Amino acid sequence: MSKLRFCVADGATEGFDSRRWARTLVKHWTAAVLPITTSERFEHWVNLVGERFKKRWEGQQLSWYAQEKAECGAFAAFIGLSFCEKQEHLFWHAIGLGDSCLFVRRADQMVKSLPIDDPANFGNAPFLVASNPAVHREQACAVFSDTVQSGDRFLLLTDAMAAWYLRSFRTEPTEALNFEELLAKGCDDEVRQLVTQRRIDGVLKNDDVAAMLISTEKS
Repeated sequence: MSKLRFCVADGATEGFDSRRWARTLVKHWTAAVLPITTSERFEHWVNLVGERFKKRWEGQQLSWYAQEKAECGAFAAFIGLSFCEKQEHLFWHAIGLGDSCLFVRRADQMVKSLPIDDPANFGNAPFLVASNPAVHREQACAVFSDTVQSGDRFLLLTDAMAAWYLRSFRTEPTEALNFEELLAKGCDDEVRQLVTQRRIDGVLKNDDVAAMLISTEKS
């Protein structure tokens, strides 16, 4: 079986070069030799990637302001999802820090919402994955695992989309389910139109968005 790893990351504007940091996390997490499914392994991995990331600007001529930000490091929200087989069963493992979220859907139910399960908790300055190890050690990531059931759906969404989706699922489930179907069918243009319209409506924060849906087949 292939590695079967999926993740999204969202760089924080207050950090230094956070967009690149988010991309670095995604690249290295999906390519890691061993799956990163525990908080201890996650912390060790972040420290290694952070040290490598820091070397990108060491020795460069930066303004005093940029140098100060560089010393603090970059920050990003991260949520990762991996699958593995054990004794003829398929399991999923999730690990994340920040306000990018994983939603596990089964039939008409929301099975799990990680690491945020209440729309009101978005925008409360969450802890983020920091490239500076000294900062990262102060943070605790969310970890969860369970058995995959046929027909399960897994949605990985960055914060603005996650907040809108979770709120819609609770108050207007038809719209949330329609969004899922558009993702499942690969209707990228329709998804962009939905995002644009909901921004105009004022119910979706005007921020960068990333969305991914993984479906399991029904037997």
